[in-house]
Amino acid sequence: MAHNILFFENMLKLFRYFRQIGFSIATSFGLMKVSERFNLFKEIMIYFLYPLFPIAYVIINMS
Repeated sequence: MAHNILFFENMLKLFRYFRQIGFSIATSFGLMKVSERFNLFKEIMIYFLYPLFPIAYVIINMS
């Protein structure tokens, strides 16, 4: 059970870290409207972050 809690904490840290990267990329397009920035962030989430979560899961479980 403790291992599962640790896993979720690590996933949360990863998510926060990548979310910061996503927002910094989105806000670098400063001329975009807010809705366009949000759509860009969603694209980053789908294409860039989503494949990393299973990899992170495996790495965390191996350690």
